[in-house]
Amino acid sequence: MPRITRPLPRDLDPNHEQLVCELMREFGEETLAQAAMKKDDAPIPVIIEEQLPRSNRLRVYVKWARWSGIREDHRTAAILDAYERNLGPEYAKRIVIALGLTPDEANELGVQG
Repeated sequence: MPRITRPLPRDLDPNHEQLVCELMREFGEETLAQAAMKKDDAPIPVIIEEQLPRSNRLRVYVKWARWSGIREDHRTAAILDAYERNLGPEYAKRIVIALGLTPDEANELGVQG
């Protein structure tokens, strides 16, 4: 049986570039105390990385009120683009899950950060 693979056309949010740029600003050095001071309703995204046990893979959650009204797949695309542009394609390839969550969504899923 033949196997056909083809890429899907990239569907991005109209504000994709702005979202990516805003996320990229958050990759600077930050202490845990500074991260803890961010409020759930703050316009600043909180980036949470979890390294999976026994692997070099990452789960990435971005808790941000700005995600409200933005489709889940558009959130993921913005996160992956921000990682690739800021930390390089090799680092971005380590990501197996990239979820953009509003503060309410993060609370519902138990994502702390």
